[in-house]
Amino acid sequence: MSLYSWPGNVRELKNLVERLVLICPNDIITEEYVFNMIDKKEVKLLYNLNDKEIHLDEALAIVEKELIANALKKYGSRRKAAKALGVSQPTIVRKANRYGINLSN
Repeated sequence: MSLYSWPGNVRELKNLVERLVLICPNDIITEEYVFNMIDKKEVKLLYNLNDKEIHLDEALAIVEKELIANALKKYGSRRKAAKALGVSQPTIVRKANRYGINLSN
């Protein structure tokens, strides 16, 4: 396994762990899964936002959309996704509609 320098230090690690909890298909996050995720598009998105001249509200919207879409996919219901994200079910519906996320679950 390759080493990763964690350029964002604790903040980057915290963000990665939060994302892994939401997107990991298993109940246990293994070391192998973490190292595989570091190079994936979903994780890189969070860190590539800093390289662009982008307004904070736009960056937050991009990350929020990804988190909601991934939670809906992982948990299969709006209510479970809302619970996992720490928001209400109507908030998930409203934000998913705003971002054009399919709520057919």
